[in-house]
Amino acid sequence: MTSKILKDKAEVKEMGISLNKLKTMQPKQYLVQTSKKEKKAAESKEILKNISKKVNSLYEQLTQELRNVSWQDLILEERISKGQNFFYLIFPSKILRKIEEITSLYTQLTEESYTNLITPLDKIEQLVNDYLDYIGPENIYLYVDEPRNRSHFPEGLPSSLLGYNLGLKIYKKLLDTLSFIQSDPIATKEVQMIYKKLISSPDVNTILYKDAALLIDRGIDKYYKTRILEESIYERYLVNRTAKKLILDKTIILDSSLIREIGVNKIQNMINDIYYYAKENVRTPFDDLDTQYF
Repeated sequence: MTSKILKDKAEVKEMGISLNKLKTMQPKQYLVQTSKKEKKAAESKEILKNISKKVNSLYEQLTQELRNVSWQDLILEERISKGQNFFYLIFPSKILRKIEEITSLYTQLTEESYTNLITPLDKIEQLVNDYLDYIGPENIYLYVDEPRNRSHFPEGLPSSLLGYNLGLKIYKKLLDTLSFIQSDPIATKEVQMIYKKLISSPDVNTILYKDAALLIDRGIDKYYKTRILEESIYERYLVNRTAKKLILDKTIILDSSLIREIGVNKIQNMINDIYYYAKENVRTPFDDLDTQYF
């Protein structure tokens, strides 16, 4: 046995290294490798921590920008499909870039299964999902039935964009684009609330019926306000040809500013004259606001 050990030592020495030296070197190499792995892991973890901090900071900035964004800065891009007018919401580039960056960074974190430092995790995760499904592909839209401009918001806003008063701003933008809009009698509660808020807005004129509201951009010319009111009254009589005459301040309510601008007597004559006109004339209401029918 002693001769075998001596033989092993001799063979190792022939390789240029003693057996004792080999034994002392092995632990050191292992420690060096372990130290490098730990250092690399620590560096990766620090990078992920910094990415998490950036995501949280960007989200905080984004929420503030969404609260403060003006309706004038929103874009409603009109697209016509199968004769229907659609208006797609596009956010200002500053907001879009921020959402894109949050999505990109959050995706990196999920790939590393490192989202424990993200706050609020549920909201940021929902924002990323909504960006991929709705915001990025420009899939948030309204459509209107022209020429009467009855508005519809079938899908509404994705949940990550709720709570910033964006619905009201979108409808103000739509009103500014079209000059007047009408509510749908079967509109959702959210849309009905938006119309109620717009009715109290100082830059909006209103025509109210029991089951609907028509809003007019207060800044347009008096001629067109008068024509819109005439066509609105005509449409009411046309839809229900057996209806009684409208009664001002009861079955048709106008805001005081619009009454002063057009005049009570003129409005009352309009209600009476159009009642008889509608019994003998059938055409599409609002089809031609430039033509004086009454």
